[in-house]
Amino acid sequence: MHLTRPSSFSLFVKSLPFADTDECTELPLAHNCNTTAAACVNTVGSFTCVCNAGFFGDGTTDGSGCEQTNECTDSSYPHNCDTNAYCTDNYGSFTCACNNGYADNSAGTDGTSCADINECTESNPGLMDTCHPLASCTNTNGSFYCNCTLGNDDTSPQKDGTNCTSGSFKRGKEGPSREVKRVLQER
Repeated sequence: MHLTRPSSFSLFVKSLPFADTDECTELPLAHNCNTTAAACVNTVGSFTCVCNAGFFGDGTTDGSGCEQTNECTDSSYPHNCDTNAYCTDNYGSFTCACNNGYADNSAGTDGTSCADINECTESNPGLMDTCHPLASCTNTNGSFYCNCTLGNDDTSPQKDGTNCTSGSFKRGKEGPSREVKRVLQER
């Protein structure tokens, strides 16, 4: 058996690190990622395609590509909108907005935390103005309603407490009218 010592040149070549080619940045592009909806991620000796947020698929141009996700309706990609908000699907994302009658309490006013507005408080006089002065305001979830107070007639066409007139709680010689007696007995 005869042993030979390797030349210093062959030792030098073997000690050089493997130079990876970045297929994601090399021109012409050496990858098949869908560049409008996916990102190319370089790996040692190869690459992978990853769909952007709001999209799903293999990310390639010759495979399934990337399809838009509807976060508002697809339970596989759920949205984080508050239950009292509505979700709007956008290209690659979604937005949330609180429903009418609810205030946005989320940090970025992004519809993820909505609270009922009490339209009947004095701090919301513009909202409460629809009730007649002879009516009471009752707050409900996301809304409110007005009722003419006892002894006042609701003369608005919709009977919604926006126009009340004083009058039905009049005493005659015999005391309150039959209608008022019935209302008082029901209480």
